[in-house]
Amino acid sequence: MIRIQLPVLVIAAAVTLRGQVLTVCDVLARSSTLDGKPVVVRGVVNWGDAVRSLWAAEPCEKPTIRDHWEFVDAIEFDVGGPERSAYHRVYGQARAEHPGTAVLATLEGILKAPGHFEIRPDSLGFNLPRAFAFGLAAKLSCTRMSGFRTARPRELTQEESERRRHPEPRWVR
Repeated sequence: MIRIQLPVLVIAAAVTLRGQVLTVCDVLARSSTLDGKPVVVRGVVNWGDAVRSLWAAEPCEKPTIRDHWEFVDAIEFDVGGPERSAYHRVYGQARAEHPGTAVLATLEGILKAPGHFEIRPDSLGFNLPRAFAFGLAAKLSCTRMSGFRTARPRELTQEESERRRHPEPRWVR
């Protein structure tokens, strides 16, 4: 694993006073009890133009299923305030200095993870749960990001790679 020197602004201990650091899989598995509560979660950051998401570093043992819909192993997150640009800059710096690596981080915030979603047609007419961005099952209103580190990403299976390209929930019986 490769460590990155970061500005003092974003360096923090992995464990906070709010409790233990959870994995993305832990949060998704316990989302009904964590809904509306502060959480500390660590995973692989994907900071896109429109959506920011935190992916499980390893596949979850059990899929996240709500009302017969299977969701991918990821949580949407949003960062408000002036810290947003600082965190984005650190993420971009890590990606630029270590191409081909994954950026891991610890995020703190309030989790929103309803147990049920309204089903409505999307722009193509497919009925899908109206979850969060790209149909993710949970969203973190992030108040702090810390512990940025790069690591060689594990090789994804063909199915995992396809699910990341098309993360919309899938109907399961």
